[in-house]
Amino acid sequence: MFNGEKINKVLGSVIFTHDGATMYCDSAYQYVKSNKIDAFGHVRIIDNGTTVYGDVLYYNGDTQLAKIRGKEVRLVDANQTLTTQFLDYNMKTSTGVYFNGGKVVDSESTLTSQRGTYYNQAKKYTFKENVKLVRKNYTLYSDTLEYHSSSKLAYFHGPTHIYSDSQHLFAKKGQYHTVKEISRFKDSAYVETKEFKLTGDSLFFDNAADISKAFQNVKLTSIKDTITVFGDAATRWGKLGFSKVYGNAVALKKLEKDTLYLLADTLINQEDTLGRKSGITAYNHVKLFHQDFQGKSDSLIYLLTDSTISMFRDPVLWSKNNQITGDTVLAILKNGEINRAYVNTNSFVISHDTLTRFNQIKGRNMVAYFKEGDLDYVDVLGNGESIYYAKDDADNSLIGLNYIICSNMIIYFKKNQLNQISFLRKPDAKFIPPQQISPSDRELKNFKWREEIKPQLYEFISRTNFSNRIIVENQ
Repeated sequence: MFNGEKINKVLGSVIFTHDGATMYCDSAYQYVKSNKIDAFGHVRIIDNGTTVYGDVLYYNGDTQLAKIRGKEVRLVDANQTLTTQFLDYNMKTSTGVYFNGGKVVDSESTLTSQRGTYYNQAKKYTFKENVKLVRKNYTLYSDTLEYHSSSKLAYFHGPTHIYSDSQHLFAKKGQYHTVKEISRFKDSAYVETKEFKLTGDSLFFDNAADISKAFQNVKLTSIKDTITVFGDAATRWGKLGFSKVYGNAVALKKLEKDTLYLLADTLINQEDTLGRKSGITAYNHVKLFHQDFQGKSDSLIYLLTDSTISMFRDPVLWSKNNQITGDTVLAILKNGEINRAYVNTNSFVISHDTLTRFNQIKGRNMVAYFKEGDLDYVDVLGNGESIYYAKDDADNSLIGLNYIICSNMIIYFKKNQLNQISFLRKPDAKFIPPQQISPSDRELKNFKWREEIKPQLYEFISRTNFSNRIIVENQ
């Protein structure tokens, strides 16, 4: 008797059974009235295929709660073993709780956390505080993790990092298949390697295939090429070094002295890998902006390795108050500035002289040369034709209009204005005094001044959420 309650003391190979569970120990005190048991030495509980081992057991038969204590309390279930020092196991719900540090080990992984709960019937664990999962190929860190042993799926509900030798994944919410290494992340998710970083509101990543997809507020950074691409959605094929961004797609390329902006319906980034040159392909409604030049075309290829920009299908290139068009335009960059542009077939240069006057040059092909971002001179190669307005140097008044036909010619510019023409063959020239200039004299055939579609920086900044992105990018 103790405090008026009958106590049974049981010694030697003790066995208790209760509601389908069996308990073994070396010795025990059984409190008859309060329906409790204190057990000691080689404590073991078998319940629904789960076995719990410990040194001491405090069991309440009314609540069916078993408190197991010891230097190494173990909960063994099929292929997994939970080890801790303090475990509360509810045999009614087949649920185990540890709260002072624990470790779960199976044949392929080790997981540690400060607190955890095991649900036997659901074959599920929840872990909290300093969660760390170590497997052969990666290590996972989280604040809150839910793991289903049957499906091998881990769900996390807090900041989570997954590290491997080659990459780092982060998200605040999502799921991860611990065997297939397939991730579905949400909330500020990103995946990064030494070569790139991809972020988005949600992220899918297949480690085996090395394919990553991001959706909403997407940002893809190619670290080596110093390119950042924004958009609504993106897919990256890591083994190919190939990425596709679409929906409000905008790219920034850091140059030596400035930034080149590029927008299109779709942007494709090819990294320098597998023998392919790094570059960006843009198509549908393409625009580019640099402080010294701007461009517009239906499609574009920017080879970073060669520093070349090829524009296709109705390309237009602007440099200050000069407009260059042709069937195709190939711009060459040097030291982050435009150096020259090859204009092939139906080449046309228009130089804005005043609000009403335009100097014009036509030819089969042209090469435009630039100096410190300004148009320096233009080689006309075949079928050359030009009109330019002659002005008095003293008061800038109009003297007349020169109309010239010459197969090949060189046009020199000064301060982005047509300044001088050299003829490589004898020209056919005509001078028209101011009072005799008719409207038909003012324009060469196919003249079209397209200032209204010239890209402006605000167009790039005004893309979805792009103003915030610019701020972040420049910090």
